[in-house]
Amino acid sequence: PATTTADAVDYKSIVSKCTEQGQTDEKEDKKLRKKYMKQGVALAQSYLSQTLNLDVSIVDVEIVLENEDVLNTDGCLASCFLDAGCARIVVNGTSDKSEEVMEVCRLPKERMVAHVTLQGDSVVVEKKVL
Repeated sequence: PATTTADAVDYKSIVSKCTEQGQTDEKEDKKLRKKYMKQGVALAQSYLSQTLNLDVSIVDVEIVLENEDVLNTDGCLASCFLDAGCARIVVNGTSDKSEEVMEVCRLPKERMVAHVTLQGDSVVVEKKVL
């Protein structure tokens, strides 16, 4: 069945919820942080299954996240999509902040992919680095 605009979960709403989670001090308010985490995961699951029509129980999903979004959410966005069923998180490996992004995620190397695009003499080479 086709999804309508009303049913579709917007990616930015997931980023917004993860930003709230990332900005909540875990030591001061664990319950609120956990609430935001659960809401973010529910939004991400809906986004993957309803908006993108993916079944993460059948296919391994690698989702490409903007480096800035991962940094602004203190890595919560990456964890959110992994909890929602994604197999790996893909980030821009040629960015100035790629190393910082991988550190803030605090994920095992099996769950992270750095996408690197090298441009030479009119040849573009794409490479995944684990």
